[in-house]
Amino acid sequence: MADRAAISVQSRRGADLPAGISHDDVYLMVMLHSYQRQSCEQIARRFGLTRAQVYDLLARRQVGGCCG
Repeated sequence: MADRAAISVQSRRGADLPAGISHDDVYLMVMLHSYQRQSCEQIARRFGLTRAQVYDLLARRQVGGCCG
């Protein structure tokens, strides 16, 4: 039963990312936005996403309170 729950959690984690974007990319986006003060538009151009997608990813990661 625990194995099924772990697989379910893993599949949900990756499901919220746009195609071609890894968790490392999202971490880099957060760092660029937080510490180098890059705008969502600049980050979107760099990763080939829309500004809305970047804003959504950043909002979910920064508000989540999860580190690492």
